[in-house]
Amino acid sequence: MFAINTEIESYTTIEADDVLAKAKELRADYPASKRIIGIKAGVTEAIEAAYKTASGIADTDGTVITDSIYKMSKIDVAIMIASNDHTDRAMHKAAYELARDAFLTGDIVGKSEMLALASGRSPAECQYLIERKLERMNAELYRRTQRVSSIYEDAYTVVPESAQEIAQHICSTAGKFLLNLPTGYGKTSEIIEPLVREALSCGEKVLIISHRRSINATLCTGIAGMVSYDECTSPDIIRKARALKIVVNSLSAAKFKDFIESADTVIIDEASQVISHVLGGEVKAREAVWNALNFVVKNAPTVVMADADINARCVEMIGWDHTLYSIKRDHSDITVKTGDLDHVRGLVIEATSGGENVLVSCDGAKAAKALAAAIKKRTGVEALVITSESAKWEAQAAFIADPNSTSHQVVIYSPVITSALSITSAHFTRHFGLFSGQVVPSDCIQMLRRDRTAREFIVGMKAPEYSKQEQLEALETRSDAPTTRAAIEAANIDENLKATLIEALDFDIKPSAFEMTRREHMSDEAWLRDHIQNSLPATMLAQGFKVEVLVHNDEMARLGFVADSQGRKTVNASTASKVLASKKAGTDQVARVADAGSESEQEYFEVIRARAEEVIGRTIDDSDAAVWKKGEGTITRFRKLMKPACDTPEGKVYAMIKDAVERMLKDVKIKLDADGNVPAETLERLWKSEQSTQLFDRLNEIRLEVIRQGLSIGKASTPVAKQAAITKIMSQMGLKTKKVNGGKSGYYYIIKKESFEQMMKYVV
Repeated sequence: MFAINTEIESYTTIEADDVLAKAKELRADYPASKRIIGIKAGVTEAIEAAYKTASGIADTDGTVITDSIYKMSKIDVAIMIASNDHTDRAMHKAAYELARDAFLTGDIVGKSEMLALASGRSPAECQYLIERKLERMNAELYRRTQRVSSIYEDAYTVVPESAQEIAQHICSTAGKFLLNLPTGYGKTSEIIEPLVREALSCGEKVLIISHRRSINATLCTGIAGMVSYDECTSPDIIRKARALKIVVNSLSAAKFKDFIESADTVIIDEASQVISHVLGGEVKAREAVWNALNFVVKNAPTVVMADADINARCVEMIGWDHTLYSIKRDHSDITVKTGDLDHVRGLVIEATSGGENVLVSCDGAKAAKALAAAIKKRTGVEALVITSESAKWEAQAAFIADPNSTSHQVVIYSPVITSALSITSAHFTRHFGLFSGQVVPSDCIQMLRRDRTAREFIVGMKAPEYSKQEQLEALETRSDAPTTRAAIEAANIDENLKATLIEALDFDIKPSAFEMTRREHMSDEAWLRDHIQNSLPATMLAQGFKVEVLVHNDEMARLGFVADSQGRKTVNASTASKVLASKKAGTDQVARVADAGSESEQEYFEVIRARAEEVIGRTIDDSDAAVWKKGEGTITRFRKLMKPACDTPEGKVYAMIKDAVERMLKDVKIKLDADGNVPAETLERLWKSEQSTQLFDRLNEIRLEVIRQGLSIGKASTPVAKQAAITKIMSQMGLKTKKVNGGKSGYYYIIKKESFEQMMKYVV
């Protein structure tokens, strides 16, 4: 343990002029040892070094304040800076820390007064400094969320007296309308349904668009002349229909073309999510769907786009000649407590153990199932888990049909439920959210707000393990274009021909207007997901929720971490056994499930078995099922590893890893010499830990290409983290590693031969 520029009992004292350089050096050389930095020699420098090296902080008298600055609140950090350094630079640093806290929890006035008390400056000056820094943070958030400007809202907004007023105006006046109305306002029952009935009574054709089957199924039921897109099994049904409700994915289908082009009234429910789905969701013929959506919005005489989160993309699509009905949301009666993901997961288990009725929204299906498994193991309670794969199963479908049911103590649901479901029974007494950057903040809030009675949510957050922005950049970068261009420029050909070829290449790779819009959308969503720990609380604060930060509890965080790990192992084992116990699904069944989802758990696992045997090429056994639970990509990547394509970017990446795999397999039984060292003649056959570090560095130099070839590579700066990253890369190809003690020469890593031999069965 090391104390930098301070003296602490049992710590090694180190004096350093360059605190950051010394802290980085100690972290690299002794990653497992604590580092405490004293603030006496300079509080601002100590804070900056602690943040960049995850070190602790000691007060001017040597008292350890924390063993990691990340355990300190931003308010405490700011007050420490302002109390010990009264320079302008320190004031700006303290104001920045408080702006970061205000970004997540609000209360600028209170924070300004605290800073004034600590620094001796006026509250007005402190508030000015905080607000200036907060403006920059909010500007980035608003840009990424496509928030409409306050200038636009002031100019175009009509604040309605009631939902009935909106309905009457739209029914009597053709035109374009945006409905930015809060949940529970009566958007569907008092605006959309009366509008549909009025339009039909006037002989008009009505088109209703949503982005989910679940929403489509619940909209405007029981209205004569209304058909759903999935009921259109013959041309005659479409021809006779007066109103059609359709999921946006099907807009480009040829059979609906005539109806869509002749629609008089178009209603788009959850409009911002519809646009987001077309730009970033699972959509076939994406640009054709986008064009069809644009067409109906631009050409129908009456268009209504409704959403609690109307954004700039909705405004851009509908055009400036529209009426905006908007009511500012006030969620000040709802408290949101935020904390670390593991901590909140522990609180879920604690609440369940205490017999409370618990509702959990979770942005990952695997995490949801793991939590349910952990709850079952620790409390005996059988949680109902609703994901995209299980939404149509009997128990899950029953809950969706009647969400006010009191049959389940614990319900855990994934993003399959973001809207079209309202719970009003007050059955659930505790409400939690677990988010790791798999969906954007608006979807997180939609998920949380399914229970209309909830007045407190406890939300755990964690940044995604692998950067969404980086993955997007890798997948959307055309890797061969720069190489092709360089080859053309270097070619010994006529200059006019060369210029023509380069111009053609540039034209070929230039994105279309739709592609540019989609890239911007995907980039915004990736940023919001990568920064979920900040973007979600800040979005909630902007929407009027009361946001607080939980006091961290190490014991509860440990409970949550262990529960997740154990739960995932249980789910994996259960998945493997259920796949083996299932019969192989037929071709028709596979196609039906791919299109509409599985009707039961049995059908789901039968389809999984069919796919597994198709990929593997034979009847699977226990070991195959254990591999398949990791996903089809594991086998695909291993095949690429063992047969890397020569002279290609893919071949370069996999050949580099294959060389490491071959060397990590060459383990020998070691007999140490009398001094406890590994005999020199065996050293050359061992894969040492520093070689894992070197391999990471080489892969990191071409990390976008690594990601492009189907491998996820984490961010790592210390030797230990780099070695762990290599282990994770190997696991993505089904290879298990273990750490071996090489005596005084240190630890090294080998690949477990049994895992390699198992994966070799899949190489044809």
